[in-house]
Amino acid sequence: MYYRGNENILRAEKAAILNSRQSKTPCGIDPWLKKTFGAVYDAVTQGYTIITSIGMNTWEFLVWATRFNNGRQIIVLPITDKEDEDQLISELTH
Repeated sequence: MYYRGNENILRAEKAAILNSRQSKTPCGIDPWLKKTFGAVYDAVTQGYTIITSIGMNTWEFLVWATRFNNGRQIIVLPITDKEDEDQLISELTH
């Protein structure tokens, strides 16, 4: 595992917010968006670090909602290919 940023965040309490239902074209009045934002707000105000994976369709919304609420976040970058891993590590460490 490789990381970039404050390593203390890895020891903090964490929360993953998972969405099983979401529309293909999100709209601000969608209930799942409001509930997800509320879940992020609750987790952040309780001191949790939000875990987000770019493997999820909603990752950009979770990144925005966490930052909007001044939360801490771990963004997981799933890698399936050794060449991709080497390239990503090189980009993140230089």
